[in-house]
Amino acid sequence: LDQPAPTDGLSRPPNWPLAAQVYRVMRVVYTRLSLAYVLVLLTVGLYFIYDDILALPRPNEGWAAAATVLATAFLSLKTNQTKAYLEGLNHVALLRRWEILTSLGGVLTSFAVLLLGGGVFPLVAANQVWVVINIARNYQLIKTLPETPLILAGLSRSDRQFDREVFRTVWQAAWRTGVGVLLTFGTFKLAQLQMTNLGDTAAKATFTTALRIMDTILDFSVSPLYGKLPRLASLYSQGNLGVFLGVARQSMQRTYWAFVGPVVGAAVVGQAGLALIGSKVAFPDLRFWALLGLASFLQRWGASHLQLYSLSNHIVWHKAGTGLAFIFGAVLLGSLPFVGIYAYPIAGLASAILFYIGYCLRHSYRQFGFRFWAYESTVALPPLLVLLLLVGWVWTGGQVAIAPAWVLEVWQGWGLLAGMKSGW
Repeated sequence: LDQPAPTDGLSRPPNWPLAAQVYRVMRVVYTRLSLAYVLVLLTVGLYFIYDDILALPRPNEGWAAAATVLATAFLSLKTNQTKAYLEGLNHVALLRRWEILTSLGGVLTSFAVLLLGGGVFPLVAANQVWVVINIARNYQLIKTLPETPLILAGLSRSDRQFDREVFRTVWQAAWRTGVGVLLTFGTFKLAQLQMTNLGDTAAKATFTTALRIMDTILDFSVSPLYGKLPRLASLYSQGNLGVFLGVARQSMQRTYWAFVGPVVGAAVVGQAGLALIGSKVAFPDLRFWALLGLASFLQRWGASHLQLYSLSNHIVWHKAGTGLAFIFGAVLLGSLPFVGIYAYPIAGLASAILFYIGYCLRHSYRQFGFRFWAYESTVALPPLLVLLLLVGWVWTGGQVAIAPAWVLEVWQGWGLLAGMKSGW
């Protein structure tokens, strides 16, 4: 939204009328996408969960949970509109702080429901409540921003209509990103639905638990890089590649370690932690968890460079997503009959190694002048080495997890000691 840099060295204010037009187009587009999303959930989504709901001890509880998700689905996707607004105005840190708080609230509420013996519907309802809270909070943040009155003031009567010219300009880049995200996200979600239809109940529990924890870690770990994207875009547009390189290096380092640290930490204390809170759900098998962590890291590595490359305004998400989806789907279908749930991380590893990493890094390196060893030796390779050591250790029979029984004994001993002190 910045105006072209003046030659007199003075900065120019943002183009608020253009921002107002983009905001108007964005609201219309997200509303239509949200309606399409609800339609997909009503058809494809219900088709995949129909048999699982009927298999529940209390199917009515499952239908109530599905209805709750559908009721908040429209608002859930509309949240991306408010997120895009806040990120576009460079309030990423503010947005991430509130996202962390609401995510933490969702986790704590879910644990409380499990401890109280709640079923499927209370657990789903507890999560969806925080979705609504997050939406309401984002709208409240928008109202308090100093830029919002300037944007709303720029919405003249003519601007309040859908501006097709602005839409076409934005759409040239947006459709490529949208197709890429749809291919990758859609492929992963369809694969996950397929995996949850496996006959082995224990395998399904392991798979769903691992994905739930991994998704939380992935959402948390992107903040260091995504929070710096507005600054990186500004530095790139100014041609300040020296500072750009330093900020990109530091942001990626923090993102990778923010992912690897919780993955390794969960492998060590996850089983004991679930036992400590009395959860009936066991932590995933460590060999599966380590492979899933490695595959997720490799995909995050490629996605980080693809996100960085997109700052050049040359969008190739659709090509990257097509290659990843094709290889992932082929390997998953080919290996599923032989290795079961392990087909999911194996397909993730294959798609990342055979195509995704090379494609994304090549574009980023060429655009910004990176060199593999000079850049990645201090950025991606150290956390990657830690994950490889974890995979090698658990797959050769090594143990990294703290025994749940030991933790429970310590916890009970601590409670006994506390009781004795209070008695004294």
